[in-house]
Amino acid sequence: MGKRVVIAIAGGSGSGKTLLSERLREELKDVAVLPLDAFYRDQSGLTREERAKVNYDDPATIDFAEYHAALRALREGAEEIEIPSYDFADHVRRAPRRLKGAPIIITEGTLLLIPGPHRKEMDYAVFVKTSGDIRLLRRIRRDVAERGRSVSSILDQYLATVRPMHRKWISPSEREADFLFRNDGMDGLDEGEVEKLLEEIRRKIS
Repeated sequence: MGKRVVIAIAGGSGSGKTLLSERLREELKDVAVLPLDAFYRDQSGLTREERAKVNYDDPATIDFAEYHAALRALREGAEEIEIPSYDFADHVRRAPRRLKGAPIIITEGTLLLIPGPHRKEMDYAVFVKTSGDIRLLRRIRRDVAERGRSVSSILDQYLATVRPMHRKWISPSEREADFLFRNDGMDGLDEGEVEKLLEEIRRKIS
């Protein structure tokens, strides 16, 4: 099998990357989704207090070499690969899972468009552009419901690491995107933006 098409979905935390990735998978059908978040480094060697102090918005907390190897294998035609499974509540890796290959690979994550050898595997890059206040509101809603966190801890982390790392790494990477997907609503994706993006992707992969 020849090389597959890789579509990267980047953007800040809470921008809607996962929602957009799932929508694209529904529309494009035969798609595999590879999340960069799965490749966070295991923190089981630290105490819970120490884990809480780690800057998870710094690229150093992600094993980019492992991620690149997985992305390259999928792009080059692997029928199935094994990828990590990350527990965001405890900041540790759990049992790995299998991911089947597909003609279209969607990979999503905040730091996807920063410099690195993984970039050469990407055929088309999307940056989900969302205002900071909306991203923070979405992050609070998600982390309280899914990760059992308090609002105060979310705000502390946002001010200490999320916002400064967004300014340092994520915001500058916007210029590397082929398509800016604007997503400032709180009630789902903008259908007009979805249609424009799908038109561009279909043109790319045709």
